[in-house]
Amino acid sequence: EKFEKVGRVNCDGESSRLFVDIHLELFPLEAGEVLDIGFVNTLQPHQAEAEDQETWDQSGAEAPVLNMFDYVMFGKIYRKTEEGGEVHVNVSFGGLLMKLSGSRKEFDAMHLDDRIYILASKVSA
Repeated sequence: EKFEKVGRVNCDGESSRLFVDIHLELFPLEAGEVLDIGFVNTLQPHQAEAEDQETWDQSGAEAPVLNMFDYVMFGKIYRKTEEGGEVHVNVSFGGLLMKLSGSRKEFDAMHLDDRIYILASKVSA
């Protein structure tokens, strides 16, 4: 099913590739723009292994990291495969999809059924 306001974005990193569906009305992008993208399993400061609660204060007061990024999605890893020495991690963000590809070393900490956040901001020139 195709969503009207969603575009599939292709990003090339230094040693990885990312294809991700982005709500372009909320986070408009132009071809060639540089993005700062990160992945975390919790928004709780100083708690790398903590799990976030099922409800969330969206003001950002509980998670100052939210104020550092322009676009955030929460999802679940539903597939992780290896092909020709390259690892592919697939994540669903409530129907918006992401495929991340790179070396095994880069994605060793990502496991099937993990819940993760993708955090994105445009890099100023």
